[in-house]
Amino acid sequence: MYEIRKSKIMDIIHIEQNGIIVDLSNYGAMIYQIQTPDQFDKYEDILLAYPKETDYIKNNIYLNASVGPICGRIPEGQLIIDDNTYQFDKNENQRQTLHSGSDALSFKYFDYEIQDNNQQTIVEFLHYSQLINDVSYETKITYTIKNSSIIIDFDISSNQKFFFNLTNHAYFNLSGNLKSSIENHIVQINTDLVHILDEFQCSTLQVHKDPLYDFTQAKSLHTLLKSLKGHPYKGYDDLYYFDKDIEPKAWAYDPISKRKLQVFSTYNHMVFYTHNNINSIPLKHLNKHPMHYGLCFECQRGPLNFKNTLLKNTYKDQIIFKFSHQ
Repeated sequence: MYEIRKSKIMDIIHIEQNGIIVDLSNYGAMIYQIQTPDQFDKYEDILLAYPKETDYIKNNIYLNASVGPICGRIPEGQLIIDDNTYQFDKNENQRQTLHSGSDALSFKYFDYEIQDNNQQTIVEFLHYSQLINDVSYETKITYTIKNSSIIIDFDISSNQKFFFNLTNHAYFNLSGNLKSSIENHIVQINTDLVHILDEFQCSTLQVHKDPLYDFTQAKSLHTLLKSLKGHPYKGYDDLYYFDKDIEPKAWAYDPISKRKLQVFSTYNHMVFYTHNNINSIPLKHLNKHPMHYGLCFECQRGPLNFKNTLLKNTYKDQIIFKFSHQ
């Protein structure tokens, strides 16, 4: 079941389907809201959100948006592919490009189509884009809502071989209506391989193991986030590499609400991010914007040239967020 609410800012597609309530938006093909039940079957928001639609227009933390054509950081804003140099604008510290800069899909309006029945609701978002150096591409982002899950399929076709890397930047908080920060959340990530970052927080091609980043055994974030208080990034913002095909890639659990999120993906990399960078826009339910109120599991490709990255004209990838309560 769905309904569409239209405003001057964006369209909101409200979906109720089998144990989950989801709002999607045509602006940035983003997830606008998710509600799931807690242990007492009470439905509450489990996604960070701004109070007003207009707050998303200058969404510099990419709250819940689809991110592409290249997510993550591009050192010096440059990609070199087959001796061709592609220069993106440097929107982070005038040194590098974050999440594609001014070319970001996060700030584009998508066309969309909806299919709906008693078992599932499917929303296909479509956008045609012209990129630098005569690269043009079509993006289809398909959300399938069913069985307490959100399935996201990314399909890109381009007029030439290029490095595309899309993700979803949903900020989760399983406490419900932001009753608490993420510090009491328990997290497991099923790899201990992490890319080494350079001095500007760009991922290098080297991976290593470090006990601080090892979540192969489930851990509470409380002590870990406190130990990172003096760290330059004040939390986790790290690219994990899955060298084996293992599912789920990660999960998170809130011991009070007893909500659980599992993350599955065809990608073999994932950024684990703990909402370290904030802005002045207050969050819904809080009327302020403190750090460490959201978790992101940004499944994606590794850096360009990592393990002989294969460049193609078409890409198909998938992320699944599966929700439950115990």
